[in-house]
Amino acid sequence: SVSNEQIVALTTLYRALDGQGWIEKDNWLDGDPCTPGAAWFGLMGPTGAPCDSVISQISLADNDLAGTIPDVFAAFNSTTSVVFRDDEISGTI
Repeated sequence: SVSNEQIVALTTLYRALDGQGWIEKDNWLDGDPCTPGAAWFGLMGPTGAPCDSVISQISLADNDLAGTIPDVFAAFNSTTSVVFRDDEISGTI
C-alpha cells in the first residue's frame, strides 16, 4: 500500500488542481491509490501498468487540470515521471 504521506499529497494535488472537473478521475480519493483493480487514474508503477505499491509515474496529461501545482512532490521519492501536458496549470515541481 501507499504511504499515508503520499495519500495526503495526492489528495492535496487533486483538490488544488480542480479534481472534480477532471475528464478522467476514476477511483480518486477512494481507498488506497494503488489497490489492484481500483488504482487511481493516472498512477502507474515501474512497468507502466497501474501501480501496486510504488507510484513511479503520475500521468494526468490533457485531463482538464486547472490551478497551481501544490508543493507535494517531496512525498514521491520513487516517482520518475510526472506528466501534466496540455492542462491549465501553473507552478513548479
